[in-house]
Amino acid sequence: MTSAERQDREARRVAQSVFDRPLVVEAGAGTGKTTILVARVVSWALGPGWNLARAELLESAPDEPPPDQRVAARTLETVVAITFTEAAAAEMAGRVASKLAEVATGRAASPGFDPELIP
Repeated sequence: MTSAERQDREARRVAQSVFDRPLVVEAGAGTGKTTILVARVVSWALGPGWNLARAELLESAPDEPPPDQRVAARTLETVVAITFTEAAAAEMAGRVASKLAEVATGRAASPGFDPELIP
């Protein structure tokens, strides 16, 4: 593996697992930017984002555990992903929905992703 490939793999791992700071993805056409952002959103939604949203909802109603659908809605309300075109935004939203549906039906692993899953 070359140095550039190692750097690319590490950048993809960080994109999927580091959520304590904003992330900017800059790369040429066809390099997997949308795939990286989709993996980041899904990893957030199924991991730290879910836990944070559930804790916030439990805090507001401690005697009543929130239903998963409410936690999911709260989690996704906190996501901001910016692209340069409406077409790219629509593609990203569709891919996130598709990946979350795969997880919900057991066709995909959850909650994290391995860098090797991003081509």
